[in-house]
Amino acid sequence: MRGLDAGPRPARRTEPGFALAAAVFALLILSALAAGAFYAAFEEVRIGRNGRAAESAFEAAEAGLSRAEADGPPEGWGAIPVGDSSLFVGTLPAGTGRFSGAFFRLNGQLFLIRSTGADAAGEGQRTVAALARLDTAGVARTGSLDGASMSDSSGAPAAVLRPPMSARLIPERSWSELY
Repeated sequence: MRGLDAGPRPARRTEPGFALAAAVFALLILSALAAGAFYAAFEEVRIGRNGRAAESAFEAAEAGLSRAEADGPPEGWGAIPVGDSSLFVGTLPAGTGRFSGAFFRLNGQLFLIRSTGADAAGEGQRTVAALARLDTAGVARTGSLDGASMSDSSGAPAAVLRPPMSARLIPERSWSELY
């Protein structure tokens, strides 16, 4: 008697299995694709965050440039000697950014205004600059740009003249005309 089983035993296969190797390879490919998708998603988030920070910094720099043009140097446009500079700083409303910069006096009437803005988190920073020319319209021809005292026709000292000076930004296309 051969035992309880009545039939012949099936022959054992001697061929190596391909299914396990194919499954492991497919899992490896799927894992690589998933890792690539996660990497791409994280890079998109990082690029978006950097873009937002750069845009906020640019807006802060532009706001600083506009405020610098409107307010002028703290000591007045005429008080900065040729070749010297004056600094300014400020923040945007609601703390959304900050800016700092300088007025550089290039000659008697020409200024370079540079403003560097940063976003609130300090992740982005941008710098903008513009040329400005003094607008002395309405200032007496014999007036002094730095507020120095003058004398009248009789030679007696006159009141100190502090002309209402402002500066106008020069469009970029006109910069080459300055030299």
